[in-house]
Amino acid sequence: MLSNPHLRFYNPYAKFYEDGEIEVEHIKYKGKGLIPEMTAEYKNLDFEIFKNGAVYLKGSLHVFWNDGIHNYNDFGIEGLKTVLKELETKFGIIPEKTKYVI
Repeated sequence: MLSNPHLRFYNPYAKFYEDGEIEVEHIKYKGKGLIPEMTAEYKNLDFEIFKNGAVYLKGSLHVFWNDGIHNYNDFGIEGLKTVLKELETKFGIIPEKTKYVI
């Protein structure tokens, strides 16, 4: 995923300075959630990679289907099939091996 040409990952908690120094913020996080190590965006979808190797994809498949612009049109089963095929082709996300959370 890190070498995918469609994605440009970055650390959302890193500060970059003019002299090339990088400082990663130490964030105290309350609760059970994890903080992603790396993040990338593509057509309104957020790709998050965690320290344990898990990859989360967040966002609206409907908006993704509309090139990341809107979700104010009909989005039926054929649109969903198109989106799932594109995610598999561009990012190697295999629908049958993916856990979906709504």
